[in-house]
Amino acid sequence: MGATIDRRKLMAALGSAAVAWPMTAHAQQQAMPVIGHLTVTPELAQRTLAGFRKGLAELGFVEGQNFRFEFRYHNFQTGSSPGLMAELVDKRSR
Repeated sequence: MGATIDRRKLMAALGSAAVAWPMTAHAQQQAMPVIGHLTVTPELAQRTLAGFRKGLAELGFVEGQNFRFEFRYHNFQTGSSPGLMAELVDKRSR
């Protein structure tokens, strides 16, 4: 005679598997690549990156889906650029 399992044990096992499955799937996802951009102002960033974004889209890269931008602006305070660049590099390592 074959092994049997009662309905309550079966439902408990299936419920546990259903709860654990998304956690393991999420844990296996890789980190999303980040493109750091340091410029003067947000407005200038939008103008200068329009063509770059278009080119990325043509290659199949969709912002927010398979990469993201991280922006820093120095607002004509060029002395702050080294610190802002360090922030971008630090973000990359996380």
